[in-house]
Amino acid sequence: MEKYLELYDHVFVTGALLNDILKARGDEIGTSLTSDVSLVGASFLDNPKLVPAIDVVVESSHGTRISSIHNISPAEKIIDMGPATLASLLPLVNNAKTILWNGPLGLYEKGAIGGTEILAKQIAGSGAFSIVGGGDTVAAIESLNLNNKFGFVSTGGGAMLTFLELGTTPAIEALG
Repeated sequence: MEKYLELYDHVFVTGALLNDILKARGDEIGTSLTSDVSLVGASFLDNPKLVPAIDVVVESSHGTRISSIHNISPAEKIIDMGPATLASLLPLVNNAKTILWNGPLGLYEKGAIGGTEILAKQIAGSGAFSIVGGGDTVAAIESLNLNNKFGFVSTGGGAMLTFLELGTTPAIEALG
């Protein structure tokens, strides 16, 4: 994460990593997906380049609702980004010259595509050079018929991020 914060003007995080960040900052994340990495005390948590989520869509046995990131109950699960969060991203997208996007904003595989659709359409119409990676992200933009609106599309999200960070990948190194 620190490398991306060095390289880019703004970094917006979603998915399990966002949940890890919220948890490390002391926010309740309910039954949301997390990674196995503890970020408590991580130096990048207060970096001003890290664009914060403001609200999210949560799901529980009572249905779905929009919640502030500070008002998630233990029985809820984050499934997508909320409207205030998306509204805060749109000016960044509109003013960007280059956009790197890896991973859907919500649980795309479970049907939570609203945030991903809004962001995809905004990036596609922004005029920025856009790099998109990850199988779920590519599937989402293809389902929206937007895949020809992006500058570079890679189904290998993790490999793409490794290449952008290190300038190579294990597969490239193995080719010698």
